[in-house]
Amino acid sequence: MARYASASLGRLRNAKFEDVLIVLGHFNPDWREHFETQTAPEVKDAIDSIVNNRNQIAHGGQTSISLVTFVEYYKRVKAFVSDLDAFVSPR
Repeated sequence: MARYASASLGRLRNAKFEDVLIVLGHFNPDWREHFETQTAPEVKDAIDSIVNNRNQIAHGGQTSISLVTFVEYYKRVKAFVSDLDAFVSPR
């Protein structure tokens, strides 16, 4: 399982929320279901917005995201990652 996880996650780049759900579903369909239904829409939007803005900047495009908005997105994503870790970690 560790080899599969390493290979799968090693190819994962610029993961939007749906991509995270797909990976979770590969490990455990209940994990996907939980985060699909329990994650607030503003958290999903924060994840996708960070990825979209990162891609826009990386490809030389312009973005209108402000530092205040980015910090708010960051807080939401950080809380999501913490929840994800607590949920999927062996107990």
